[in-house]
Amino acid sequence: RWFVNNSVIAETTANLTGTSFSKGDSLACEVTPFDGEASGTAVMSSMATVQNTPPHVVAASITPRNAFQASTLTANAHGWYDVDGDTEAYQYLWKVNGNSAGTTATLSNTSFSRGDSVVVEITPFDGETTGAMVASFAVQIQNTPPTVSSVSLQPTAPITTDTIVASPSGGADADNDTVSYTYTWYVDNNVVAGETGPNLASNHFVRGNVIAVEAAPHDG
Repeated sequence: RWFVNNSVIAETTANLTGTSFSKGDSLACEVTPFDGEASGTAVMSSMATVQNTPPHVVAASITPRNAFQASTLTANAHGWYDVDGDTEAYQYLWKVNGNSAGTTATLSNTSFSRGDSVVVEITPFDGETTGAMVASFAVQIQNTPPTVSSVSLQPTAPITTDTIVASPSGGADADNDTVSYTYTWYVDNNVVAGETGPNLASNHFVRGNVIAVEAAPHDG
């Protein structure tokens, strides 16, 4: 006879499966010897308490996979399983270049820079016990392209003897790299071959031409 929390259940075989009890239950078994004709004196086992089963998680990942200095990284757990049906929860450990960097589900961009390698370790936790840790693949923080807001020409009303100068403004780089520029000059919508600097000499235009320039930022 099997007892679950001191109550007799219907099972009468030598084995009791997990469908008959839950975490925290107390189990005992009374065994009666039988020789085919008569039963002997029953004996009772000691009490056994059903322990908590550690949870399990299959894999970990980081999003976004293409990460930049402005990104916020998020840890993702895949394949939670808990025999006891406990609530899904996790413990996190972020590592940047192998060094601990955070313990929450997200990692802000103040914790890494361009070129860093970021991994997250996720440990399943059911409120009582931790399961086996799983680690994500590394995410490499990529270079962020620089930006520029505008470019102006000086003088604004040139004459045929002037050198025209391009002046970009609002250049920025999230990785704090030095921003330089390459220039493409246009005279009447035609590219001026070989001119990639900030100045356009007067020999490239005549009265009545329309001058424009493109400034492309570059971080090296």
